[in-house]
Amino acid sequence: MTKRYLTIDGGTTNTRVSLVENEKIVTTRRIDRGAKAGIDDRDGLKISLRDTVQDILKESSLKESDICRILASGMITSEFGLIELPHVSAPAGIGMLHDTIANTEIPEISSIPFSFIRGVKVDSEILDKFDMMRGEETELCGLMASLGEEYGDECVYVLPGSHSKIVSVDSHGRIADFSTMLT
Repeated sequence: MTKRYLTIDGGTTNTRVSLVENEKIVTTRRIDRGAKAGIDDRDGLKISLRDTVQDILKESSLKESDICRILASGMITSEFGLIELPHVSAPAGIGMLHDTIANTEIPEISSIPFSFIRGVKVDSEILDKFDMMRGEETELCGLMASLGEEYGDECVYVLPGSHSKIVSVDSHGRIADFSTMLT
């Protein structure tokens, strides 16, 4: 049986929607609208997502009922995105991210159910440090899975981008600590 879902990687300025079939990306569409646009026009993001989802389905000869879920992460869960969700606190691994998914429906976009993945934060009073990520945690989980990383190995990952992250992963495969650098 073919398992299909859509992913939404919601950035600050751009959003990517991908069709995934049997754990492989089939197609991806980029929208020149991210959470920053939601400051002034949240409905515009919804309309862009609705149109993109419909375009992907049409091009792939699929119906909404052929898709089991829309998985969304990144800035789409910020105060300017589609649904504001608080971050989970580090240490946070794939289990915690899964257990804190927010499931909802957004009929203005699609009848396909949505699952929103929360970001991660570090908050240390001792080190007077606070930092957060939205989206990088899902990239890191995918990276670790693709590399076949085994739990038990502490590791440091560098995730380049406009807000680059250096992420420390503990021996349980959880995000233990990280720092953000603007590039």
